[in-house]
Order: sequence, then C-alpha cells, then structure tokens
Amino acid sequence: MSAENIFDYMDILLNKYALSAEDFSIQFNLTDTGEQIVIQCVNGVILQYHDMSSDEAELSVTTTKNALFYLIQRDMDSFTKAAQMEGDSTVLTDLVENLTEERTKQFNIIEP
Repeated sequence: MSAENIFDYMDILLNKYALSAEDFSIQFNLTDTGEQIVIQCVNGVILQYHDMSSDEAELSVTTTKNALFYLIQRDMDSFTKAAQMEGDSTVLTDLVENLTEERTKQFNIIEP
C-alpha cells in the first residue's frame, strides 16, 4: 500500500465533524521511500501534497512508510517510538484520536 493510499484511508476513517473547525498541516518525510508529503486537514478533510515540503507546517515527522500503519491503528505510542517529530505533536494526536473504527464489511444493497 502506498503512502498516498494510507492517507486516503485515513481520510475515509476521519470523523469529519470533529475536525470541521480545524486547519493544520503536517510534513511527513518518509525515509524508506524518499517521499516528502504534506497533509493538510481543512474542514475535516485530509488533503495531500506530494513531493513538497512546508516550513509553515505545525509538525514535521520523519519516519518510514510502514510506521504510518500505527496511525491507522490509533497506536500513538508505537508511532512515536518509530518516528522523529518536531513541532506541535498535538495536531497529530487530534487527527489520530478522531479516526473512527473500521466499518464492517457488510452493507445493504438496494436493488431496483
């Protein structure tokens, strides 16, 4: 799974109403893939900007791509052990705390 897919999945799990008034950005530097990704949370939606860096980001995170799975699992303790962070880490904590539970794989199908 690519980093883009991981952040897309986080956006799907995100409780949009809880972060609707927030506006923050986080710079991710992925050491194993060499990617620089800025995510911005605006109106409860995660926007991604690849191959970019931001001096205005509230938080800068240097880690590996696979460590991003800790965020989806809402395991901040394991993530902080696997990452180096500079800046206001509360924005990442708020983001992770507002990821909802995974949905069940069953859903209703409406037929005509």
